[in-house]
Amino acid sequence: MKTLLDVLTEARRRGIESALAKGPAQIAPYKILPAAVKGIQEVVTARLRLFSFQP
Repeated sequence: MKTLLDVLTEARRRGIESALAKGPAQIAPYKILPAAVKGIQEVVTARLRLFSFQP
């Protein structure tokens, strides 16, 4: 269970960080959300490959 929580926390953190890095002055959530979702997808995809031993 701890691993699942760690992955979810990492995904959210990295997703939001990447969105804010692209537009640091941007504060409107609806403009940040698409980049945050993309960042979360990248982290989750990487972890799925890692844990399922996919190339």
